[in-house]
Amino acid sequence: MVHRIAISFLDMVWHFDHDFTHRLHLCDIKPENFAIRKDLTVVAIDVDMAFFEPKMRDILEQNCSSDEDCSFFDCSSRCDPLRRRCSPRRRNTNLQVICEKIFRPWFSPTILGAKAGLPLQVELQRAVQECSETDRGVDE
Repeated sequence: MVHRIAISFLDMVWHFDHDFTHRLHLCDIKPENFAIRKDLTVVAIDVDMAFFEPKMRDILEQNCSSDEDCSFFDCSSRCDPLRRRCSPRRRNTNLQVICEKIFRPWFSPTILGAKAGLPLQVELQRAVQECSETDRGVDE
């Protein structure tokens, strides 16, 4: 069941990236902002922190002295120290944040218990860790 829900999250992220004129960015990703239908599909139910690309760029581009100044909840960019401005391009993705905040707890050894050492579970844990890493060149 968890795997089907995870696949639905992946499908939802794909749709947010491809179904609209502009990419939709979710800046407040946490379990309680999503619902699971009876057919195990995931829907975003709290989207007050969701922004299309043009608005996201406006939000991110601000004055900064370090990368820490360039975060807007779960959406972040990098600080250009010469310009002292945050990049308008998001440095992380919806998928990376979902991997970090939703999938990582689901596939943690603590939750998996005795199954944690099984080859597939170890591979899933590695994939979720890799998926959540933000310094992998996501700036476009």
